[in-house]
Amino acid sequence: MTSGRVTIAEVARAAGVSKATVSLVLNGRSGAVAISAATQATVLAAAARLRYSPNRAARSLRSRRTQILTMLLSQLVSPYFADIAAAAQSAAAERDYELNIIDASSTTAKLRALEHLRGGGSDGVIIATGYRSTRDEALDAVQDLVRRGMPAVMVLDRSPDGVIPAIRIDNDEGIALAVRHLVGLGHRRIAFLTVQGSHPLSEEQTSKADRYHGYRRALAEAGLPFAPAWVYQAPAQTLAGGRDLVHDLLASPTPRPTAAVAFNDPLALGALRAVHEAGTRVPDDLAVVGFGGIEMGQYAVPALSTIDHPRAALGREAVGTLLTLLDGGSPDEVDRVLPVELLVRESCGARMGGPLA
Repeated sequence: MTSGRVTIAEVARAAGVSKATVSLVLNGRSGAVAISAATQATVLAAAARLRYSPNRAARSLRSRRTQILTMLLSQLVSPYFADIAAAAQSAAAERDYELNIIDASSTTAKLRALEHLRGGGSDGVIIATGYRSTRDEALDAVQDLVRRGMPAVMVLDRSPDGVIPAIRIDNDEGIALAVRHLVGLGHRRIAFLTVQGSHPLSEEQTSKADRYHGYRRALAEAGLPFAPAWVYQAPAQTLAGGRDLVHDLLASPTPRPTAAVAFNDPLALGALRAVHEAGTRVPDDLAVVGFGGIEMGQYAVPALSTIDHPRAALGREAVGTLLTLLDGGSPDEVDRVLPVELLVRESCGARMGGPLA
């Protein structure tokens, strides 16, 4: 066993390959010269056996990189955003980067974090705070960072310009999928549980607007009238918000909705609680579909039907896109939209795992 820090040369000797091969493998660039899977495995095994760790200080001096990325995250305590952050952190570690995660739930916190980044200490930034990134003064700060040479990627948002790529999900089609499914089960009075500010102008481009338009579009496709009274808006997209909305729904004059689509899973889970407290039942008295696919939904009673989407892919793709920019490349798409799918469980009244009606 060698003393002191293990070098790439020692890993190369142990693996029986060149130092260049070791460097390419450990930096995630094996594909650049078609290094075989067997050789990659040999190098990684040698590095693990020798307990090799990169000399970040020396690498930073050579490349002028810190090997650190930053992610500004909305709602750190949310299991939804936690899934995205965990995947991003794993993807960064695979490429030998650290990922600093900063709570940027408010515009003030976002501006403070972006101002700090102007002083260096990070090679790039991922803004995973949703549509608000392009709707407040923080956008100017992001664009200023990019002009200064720091690459940025938006998550759950649209690209504000051609040099800042964005990765989001198909919000409009997601809600439409849920409405179509409920219509197929025979429902004709379908409520929308959302958050305040969800009666947007047609030109607005936010997750709230997209999901609201998806709801309206699916009703129209089914030949069903739109009833403004059946759009219930909570002050926050939380469990308590969903509970309060459905208490209001159940107290409304008949004929009241027989089904509800929720803006997100917390609102839907709160709805399940409200139905239980009212002495009624899901799905017999109210069928419910959420949006988000968070893990706790499958453990609810009844299990929550939901619009699922690849949260982990959002995190991984964000890191991959950021590193592509750092290497001087360009992403295949400036505005990438990831697909969604309906997970059919008990809360909508369909047979769990059964075909969509």
